[in-house]
Amino acid sequence: MEVSKQAMLDFTFERQLELERRDSREDGIATTLLSLICRKARKNKSLEQIAEELEEEISVIEPLYELVQAFAPDYDEEQVFEAYKNRM
Repeated sequence: MEVSKQAMLDFTFERQLELERRDSREDGIATTLLSLICRKARKNKSLEQIAEELEEEISVIEPLYELVQAFAPDYDEEQVFEAYKNRM
């Protein structure tokens, strides 16, 4: 019984680490995309242009683009990042 409990705790801990690593990678990707979208939005590029230039589907870029647009015309990346984190 004790061995079974310990095995379950080890599995749970390993799974938690795996999930945290994945979330960290996803946050890094989103942060990079947000930064690129901010830079392109400052140049008055449309959603379609940005998606094409980043070689991403519009469906991937659109939610981030809409978030960025809330911070027009300055597109302050720090504020955008903070708003992104608060949405999660």
